[in-house]
Amino acid sequence: MALARILKRQGMELLVADSDAARAQQAQKELGAQVLPAETILSAPCDVFAPCALGGVLTADTADQLQARIVCGAANNVLSSIEVGDILARRGILYAPDYLVNAGALIRGSEFYLQKRQKSTGSVERIYERTRRILQLAAERGSSPARIADELAEARVRAARAARQPTT
Repeated sequence: MALARILKRQGMELLVADSDAARAQQAQKELGAQVLPAETILSAPCDVFAPCALGGVLTADTADQLQARIVCGAANNVLSSIEVGDILARRGILYAPDYLVNAGALIRGSEFYLQKRQKSTGSVERIYERTRRILQLAAERGSSPARIADELAEARVRAARAARQPTT
């Protein structure tokens, strides 16, 4: 509902599906959303498919049904496998990697509780540039954003581990 409210304030038309019929009806009543059965939401023509609170929703089968131009939502593990990202890329569907677009809460929490920062605006705003970089690299390399994001994340982890290794 939080994302739906934001999108409605921005003037978007909403198509919603939810395993909880009461939540779907709330979106319809409060936001004027069109409620669709969960089994048809993937095949509904739309600009953005934003899965929230439901991981693994895009499988090889469901990715073939998808009629959206963009996948960007607040769920973790949207793709059931990295190969699903390849399917989306081949179909020309832009995928914003879930752990990148959802990073704001983790960044804010770690900076507030671990680093005692009162604000995390700068760190959170860098998510946008990282996302742009991943999408640009994916386009340049003819790869999926899911693979590029994983490669960059794994490279950062390797670099951090190497930096901690004692030199002899």
